[in-house]
Amino acid sequence: YRIFVYLLVKDVDEANKRCRILKKLGVNPFAQTYRDYDKNMLPTAEQKRFAWYVNQKAVFKATEWEDYR
Repeated sequence: YRIFVYLLVKDVDEANKRCRILKKLGVNPFAQTYRDYDKNMLPTAEQKRFAWYVNQKAVFKATEWEDYR
């Protein structure tokens, strides 16, 4: 089976923990940055960078976030 899930990225460290678990389970995550429209807060640069890392499958499969940083 191919399992695809959205991974909400609010706290990068927490998202990375969830991402590792999904990766071990063979699930294909798609990282989506969190945007708080009530407080008019845009995603941070680190959130965007983490989402890019996860969504670039060649990079995501070849390295861990800690090494990529």
